[in-house]
Amino acid sequence: MKKYFKYFAYISFVFLAIALIRADFLRMPQVRSWGSLIIAFVLAFGGFISQGLSWGKTLELHGIKTSKKEYIASTGLSIFGKYIPGKIWIILGRAGYIAARTGASEKDLGIISLKCQFISLWIGILAGMPILFIYEQFQMWAWLGVLFWLGLTFVLFTDLFSNLVEEAFKRILKMNLDIPRLSVADTIKVLPWFLATWLLWGFGFYFFGSSLVGGSLGLFSAFGFILSATLGIVAVIAPGGLGVREGVLIPFLMLTGLSKNDAGTVAMSSRLWFLIGEALIFLTAFVINRNLKQEANADGARVE
Repeated sequence: MKKYFKYFAYISFVFLAIALIRADFLRMPQVRSWGSLIIAFVLAFGGFISQGLSWGKTLELHGIKTSKKEYIASTGLSIFGKYIPGKIWIILGRAGYIAARTGASEKDLGIISLKCQFISLWIGILAGMPILFIYEQFQMWAWLGVLFWLGLTFVLFTDLFSNLVEEAFKRILKMNLDIPRLSVADTIKVLPWFLATWLLWGFGFYFFGSSLVGGSLGLFSAFGFILSATLGIVAVIAPGGLGVREGVLIPFLMLTGLSKNDAGTVAMSSRLWFLIGEALIFLTAFVINRNLKQEANADGARVE
């Protein structure tokens, strides 16, 4: 991957374009509050910065020496890899970038990157799930969510359950599955960064929805977005969670008081809001990466 990282970025753009054209998500909604919309974009961008920082903090725990510029660049330049079917390319993309910059093992970095994805999923479910208990219609799903989160906790943090799952995959699906083991102590150390990422995105969604429908959007919608986004991560088939997130958001937003039309507008348009946030972190990463290359070239010239 590290040898072909630039081609990976180009390919991810192609799959992003194909997915968005097929899904027809690029519709401009009517904006009622530009102030709320600006706040929404700032929070979305802040969430991506926090995502890069959480990746960097996890690297530091594993003894990988790198800079904030490098792990934000690796996050931003690989951000569109989520739209390539398979769900692994964004994980491999940031690992490949750091491997190329540091010379560290790409395999080890891939495992660390996968750990980040599991921690993000684990914390996202924990942050979004309580909202289900507030609405009676969702309480059955809430208890199922609790069971899923507890199961994920046992699988990620205990050898016994992870070994059972790996053995089940091997015997039933004839697949070799290597689940990364997480340390409770290490997870607690990086938890604030992952939680900050989800909260920034969640409240960014709240302000985005408010910019379209005004004050009729409840604050709890932030946690509804977090939950729907984690389900988008779990969905293996849909690239980048396209369609999954929106499908969960619409009925939830209707329960919070929005009409079916407004709920559909907010849910479908949120893809464009989030995509612009992804584009902003990609451009930021592009500039950082170019500066890093210039610095490396300048250092090389001075050595000569």
